[in-house]
Parts: sequence; structure tokens; C-alpha cells
Amino acid sequence: MNGLMSLLVYPAKDMASAKTLFKALLGIEPYVGGQTVQDVKDVGGGLLIATVKDAAGNTIGLRQPPR
Repeated sequence: MNGLMSLLVYPAKDMASAKTLFKALLGIEPYVGGQTVQDVKDVGGGLLIATVKDAAGNTIGLRQPPR
């Protein structure tokens, strides 16, 4: 590993502000955006799910196991 960051995933409620912040901090524009299809939902026992669409319009399901 070369020590360079290649991916930063940062959830934000105010996307415009987050883009401005990270452009200032990292010196680059975000290159991939996501659109929320279904907000995070606890489906029982702490299991969280959400659905998003990527920049190409593909639907992606996200799952986070209970902690």
C-alpha cells in the first residue's frame, strides 16, 4: 500500500456543504454522487438497511449488521 487515500465515504445531510468542505481539504472535486432511494431503516435487532442509486442509475442495497 502506498499510503495514499483512494476512497473516502462520508455520509452528509447537507451535500453541498460537504462537497465544499472536502474540495477545500483534499483539493479535488467529488467524482461520484449517490441518490437516496430508501433512507436507513432498522429492520429489527439493530440490522440497518438502505437503498441508493449510483451515478449510473444502478440501485444498490446497503446492509449494516448490528453492533
